[in-house]
Amino acid sequence: MARTIANTRIDFDQAAFSDIIVQARGREFKCHKLILFNGCEVFAELLDPEDTPKTHVDLTQYWPEGVEAVLRHCYGHKYGMGADGERQELTPQHHLHVLHTAVRLKCTEVQTQAMEALEADLGSITSTCSLIHRDTRNTSLSF
Repeated sequence: MARTIANTRIDFDQAAFSDIIVQARGREFKCHKLILFNGCEVFAELLDPEDTPKTHVDLTQYWPEGVEAVLRHCYGHKYGMGADGERQELTPQHHLHVLHTAVRLKCTEVQTQAMEALEADLGSITSTCSLIHRDTRNTSLSF
């Protein structure tokens, strides 16, 4: 049976057919230049076919969770979703790291999604703090 690219699954951080390693603080991701080139403006600049071919991209100045979110976006994954398609439990700190990286890498879609998730989390935290504050004012302590 002849194999075509149409029936070959190429996914994020998969060694098969990978041709570039993206490095972030303490992590390495196996990627595919063509997918990155088409997925994000900064990668298009870094991987310009007119330049010397690269086998590594050094993004060690960025948080690994931010780099991973941008890479997943390039591969068509939705922000906050795991490889199994389940929603991940992410912290406000995670969203901040992703937001910082997405801004620096000019990935506006991930930037917007991280900002929305952060705002939702902070709204939840603010509501909870308000309830706790209200409850503590209405509670008298007796010893």
